[in-house]
Amino acid sequence: MNYRLLLLGPPLLVRGSETVPLKSRKGQALLWYLAANPDKTFSREHLHGLLWDELPSNSARRDFNTMLSRLRAEAPLDCIRRTGTQLGWNPDAGFSTDIADFLRWTAGSEPHFGSPPPQLSLAPDAKEALRRAVALWRGPLLDGFTCDSAVYEEWMLTERRRWEVRMLAALHQLIAAERADARWDQVAAVARRGLELDPLQEPFYRAVMEALFRLGNRSAALTEFERCRRVLEEQLGTTPDEATMTLAETIRGPAYGAFGPAAPPAPPLNREYHAPPAPSAPVLRCMPPDTLTADPAAAPIVGRDAEYAQLLEAITRTARTGPNQMVLLVGEAGVGKTRLMAEVVDAAARGPLADVRF
Repeated sequence: MNYRLLLLGPPLLVRGSETVPLKSRKGQALLWYLAANPDKTFSREHLHGLLWDELPSNSARRDFNTMLSRLRAEAPLDCIRRTGTQLGWNPDAGFSTDIADFLRWTAGSEPHFGSPPPQLSLAPDAKEALRRAVALWRGPLLDGFTCDSAVYEEWMLTERRRWEVRMLAALHQLIAAERADARWDQVAAVARRGLELDPLQEPFYRAVMEALFRLGNRSAALTEFERCRRVLEEQLGTTPDEATMTLAETIRGPAYGAFGPAAPPAPPLNREYHAPPAPSAPVLRCMPPDTLTADPAAAPIVGRDAEYAQLLEAITRTARTGPNQMVLLVGEAGVGKTRLMAEVVDAAARGPLADVRF
């Protein structure tokens, strides 16, 4: 029986129905890190700094070697690949991982926020793959795990956001596919799962509203709109965007206007299905976490002038004129991604976007 590593949620190493214990917290951290980067190898020096960010290099090297010896004794299989002085994940060790399955089953599901993707129909096996991928999500990546290293914590924060984007993309794609097949109960169920992950995403509220109305429950659809309005007001101090307001007014009307009096027939799988056009491009709202707050006492940021200017310009342009965009900062742990983003958000809030909520 093969071993399976579960990282989407609280991390677990299982064999069949049994959990395989690993005593060393640093050993677990190393295993999770390598498994999350299966196509990369890392120098020992990089791993020393990742796991023991406050220790002198000699002490970190000594503790790393001790931990690695214990991990080899504890781990049921040789899961670490050694290439010269580099260490990486061993794909031939007999482990399967939920993240590898998720990526395989969602291949081609690009992040798409706002209106449903233009091509909605999926073959049955493609839709089933999306369902299986979404079912793997037990919570944020490495939920609840800590290893007493600020650098490792920063890496986890970045990866959690990256995986949330992937999960949201899969949910949007699955909603679009279920919508094309007029499976409105499934549209509502998947959209509600999306709202559990990100309660500020209006496209999920709109999906629930439309699904409930098509199922004949106008009152519940309007209740969902009120929930959307309340959440946006409480958390962002703003109101729903034009697409959401228009849908609510349509539902309140005597007939279902643009959507027709009844649910449309499911389109054939070889034919493109187009959603009713939204009156205008929706506005994607998000609230930066508290961790993205610039420390006024921190030393000035240096060596990032070009990146700083590019990010600030992109955020300002998008907030003012659209269209929606996503910015993903990528880099090794500890190079200053969080600090850079905090400075940009702080500058935007104090400067040209002082009157804009985003």
